Amino acid sequence: MRKDRHVARRLNYLPITSDARALFDRLIAEKVVPANKPRDAVHMALSAIHEVDYPLSWNYAHMVNVIAQRMFESVCRKWKLRAPLLVSPESIPWVTLGQTIRRPDE
Repeated sequence: MRKDRHVARRLNYLPITSDARALFDRLIAEKVVPANKPRDAVHMALSAIHEVDYPLSWNYAHMVNVIAQRMFESVCRKWKLRAPLLVSPESIPWVTLGQTIRRPDE
């Protein structure tokens, strides 16, 4: 396989910092994510704290939907964070076809 065809490589884990823990607690407290779905809140908190642009999820119920996105943005604004755009694998653009994802604030 040609070297330029490798599009993925090993990624490091994002550390769970005290800021990430506090944001996690806030996401649960403000009911952005149900208390019985803590993994979703961890995913969102880590992506915001570590400035991930587009966290990827198949979870339409609690993450990849307009309501969750708006609530997440509201909490992030209070924390002076830029909320990542929650996307599903289906919404990933095909750069070879000239598609892009544009954030509302770009």
